[in-house]
Amino acid sequence: MAMVVVGLIAAMAFSAAVSPPGGVWQDDTSSHRAGKAVMASSHPKLYKLFSRANTTAFVSALLVIFLQTINAPNRLEIFFVVILYATLVAMASIGVSYGASVIITNPAETQTVGHTIAVVSAGRDIGRKANELGNEAFNMLRTVAGLGWVGWVDLLHRRPRRAGKCH
Repeated sequence: MAMVVVGLIAAMAFSAAVSPPGGVWQDDTSSHRAGKAVMASSHPKLYKLFSRANTTAFVSALLVIFLQTINAPNRLEIFFVVILYATLVAMASIGVSYGASVIITNPAETQTVGHTIAVVSAGRDIGRKANELGNEAFNMLRTVAGLGWVGWVDLLHRRPRRAGKCH
């Protein structure tokens, strides 16, 4: 199930990165270059939020896909926790990315100040929580990282644990 969710999140984030909300400039002028996001010059702060959230969602989704592909959760329980956190971060980040997209693409007369403040503050709060979760996951991995390259290879080639059997 997690693979389906993060696969969709990765596809959404990739699509939003190559085709940003508001489109891209079609010509070169003194104020912008062709191929650059219109949003980056018209709403730089919102574009920064969108870009960071979108990149976080994409990288988190790829991390989950990679760890699931190598069957890491069956080799060491810490990978299950990392996958859980990375999935939550990806889901929250794609939500912030979507919110920034809605703000930029909806006409100004349909937006309320409260709506804009809610999306931006939610993005800030989710960003903080994602940072905390990322730091927690990093600290967990750092304890395992002391194994060195050979230790990691040995760890990843361990046989999966069987339920109900002692090792």
